[in-house]
Amino acid sequence: MASIQSNVSIAFILSFLSLCFSLSGQNYKKADSIAALHFGRDLHNLSLLAVDLTKDLSNDKEKFRALYSWVCHNIEVDHLQFKRIEKSRYRLRFDSLKLNEYDRVQGPLTIIKLHQTKRTVCTGYAYLLASMAEIIGIECKIINGYARTANSEDRSSDFPNHSWNAVKLDGKWQLCDPTWSSGYSYVQGSLAYFETDYNEGYFLCPPKYFALNHIPQNPKWLLDTSLNKSYNQDGPLVYGAAFKHQIFPDSGEKMIRECARRDSIYFNFQSLKKLESQDFYILISNGFNSREIELRNLASSENSLRFNHVFEKSGIYDVHILANTDVLASYTLTVYKP
Repeated sequence: MASIQSNVSIAFILSFLSLCFSLSGQNYKKADSIAALHFGRDLHNLSLLAVDLTKDLSNDKEKFRALYSWVCHNIEVDHLQFKRIEKSRYRLRFDSLKLNEYDRVQGPLTIIKLHQTKRTVCTGYAYLLASMAEIIGIECKIINGYARTANSEDRSSDFPNHSWNAVKLDGKWQLCDPTWSSGYSYVQGSLAYFETDYNEGYFLCPPKYFALNHIPQNPKWLLDTSLNKSYNQDGPLVYGAAFKHQIFPDSGEKMIRECARRDSIYFNFQSLKKLESQDFYILISNGFNSREIELRNLASSENSLRFNHVFEKSGIYDVHILANTDVLASYTLTVYKP
């Protein structure tokens, strides 16, 4: 029987206790605290672990939350494995037969390493969460698709580069991404360090916003009949901070935009919760230098945000929108002479 790690810090447990509410307002304090108490458990007896995490919880949402919290706080991204797999798959992107064969062979190896080291790539995260959920009778699927990131080498949604989960709770399918909820990898040369940084915004995220940077191979897993596979592929890049703050670009926003010099250009965002006291900035870079400007003239309501900026010089700019110090979204802007 796997034992509970005895040296869980009080600070770590308190960090779990502070994560009380989901986007829907569900109270997950008990589920998060149970996950914290089981911090450090190994994967040698997955059935026992799943039962121990959920046996004292009363409904499937709480049970799934406990599993999700545990996975996100106990599994690390193996960045070197990720880069090796990414490189191999990218070489095979135009040969579907060889790519499928590579995935067939690589999949079991990824799972073996996960069980041995508790380090993995997105497929391992999605597999582990789905396996634990199925053990306790919750239907959970692994969804393969394309993740839009600043580092994505192939911009086609037909080339899968990421995996996440769909889970059926209260008779309704919902979406989550345990990999992107878990933290970040910091890379220096041939070395990589993973830092746990739980992002609750990817837990049961509404499909409209989840699809801003998750495009499933099978369109049915968009889970919204108003969306399609091309939804927002030409929209701005949306980062984890948008999910953390629950502030997203409007669905009609485009990544590549243009305006005349000295004309106002507008940016529109929606919030899933009442806007708080964030400081908003626009970071502008032309490839040689950058400048950060606080956005003071905001037009905002309880759940929407609109602001404008005037560019005095023509050129091509990378434009990043920040809440506090966190980048929410990025655009590419061409400013031309009228």
